[in-house]
Amino acid sequence: WSSPRGGVSSSQRAIHALSDQAFWGPRDAMEISAQLYEAVEPIYFTRWPKPQDRPIRVLPMYQSVISNPIATWDKGFPLWRWYNKLGTMWYPLVLPGNTGSPYEMAANLLELLCLNVTFVDPSRKIEDAFGFKLAAKLRVYNGNQKSMKPRPPMRLGALASHYDKEGFFRAGERDFLWWMIYNNVTVCDIGAGVSHYHFKGVTYKRPSRASCSFVHDYATTCAGQRRMLDEDGIDSNADLPQ
Repeated sequence: WSSPRGGVSSSQRAIHALSDQAFWGPRDAMEISAQLYEAVEPIYFTRWPKPQDRPIRVLPMYQSVISNPIATWDKGFPLWRWYNKLGTMWYPLVLPGNTGSPYEMAANLLELLCLNVTFVDPSRKIEDAFGFKLAAKLRVYNGNQKSMKPRPPMRLGALASHYDKEGFFRAGERDFLWWMIYNNVTVCDIGAGVSHYHFKGVTYKRPSRASCSFVHDYATTCAGQRRMLDEDGIDSNADLPQ
């Protein structure tokens, strides 16, 4: 768990994606996507075979969560399969609540950002770049019992299936997202005016979101997070925190 010297810095490097089936973006981001094949054996099979052990970069993951349309989180929606599978990813649990909803996922990630934690390595204790322990600051919960642990548990998103609990490169759509986020790339919806998707000879309606949501003002964003948590807890009926 670490943060860069001088505080949290925002990155606007992003790709626009329709799961792992179609994606576009600037050259430097697309170059990272092209490196995925070569990373499968050394990264997914050797270094981090278990998905819950893989580190994440908090800022691009948070920005990805708030940059995708609501259909991304609705597994009952007929075309959910053609949206980014963010709801199947592992994320650090540092706040009360354990449902894996997009609201909880966003709130947990934003809580870490507001504590200046930008990189999560599940194998390491909670500390920033200067070596100060953050365990005393983080609210880590096990069920209803509040406790301080050197590292919080990793939680699966609510839309995960049994494939997402398996290791190696079993869940390719989720593993593509992890690769991009790990390399500091925000994954937004496909955008570009896409309204339909042609698949195996059939054309389907597929609404898309044109823009990404980036964090620009940490003071305002974190003040809103404090109010939401202190006054209401995590409200699953509210808009995703931004």
